[in-house]
Amino acid sequence: MDEREHRQADDGEHRFTRRADVSIEAEIREAGAGKFKIAVLDLSVTGFRMHSLTFINPASRVYLTMPGMAPLSAKVAWTKGDYYGCEFDHPLYPAVFDHIVSSFPALGGN
Repeated sequence: MDEREHRQADDGEHRFTRRADVSIEAEIREAGAGKFKIAVLDLSVTGFRMHSLTFINPASRVYLTMPGMAPLSAKVAWTKGDYYGCEFDHPLYPAVFDHIVSSFPALGGN
């Protein structure tokens, strides 16, 4: 969990956020479409990386639903094959991030 994600904020400032490997069976929905299953592979307070066998339009708005949580809105920031990186519209609270990471630890290298 020591790996960091380097981001350049809108104001040009560089920031580092903690990124953790997780193993979460979740659902995702594009705006105006139905839900389907995905796997969340890593998570930070600002976003997540997922694997999806269903195509998701690049730069689309999505809604992530993890077990026991309300949907979180995000934007697809990048794609590489069946993998997608998404940025939350609103960062997670650090306590929420810690709870998710402790509840869904990665089972192996992703």
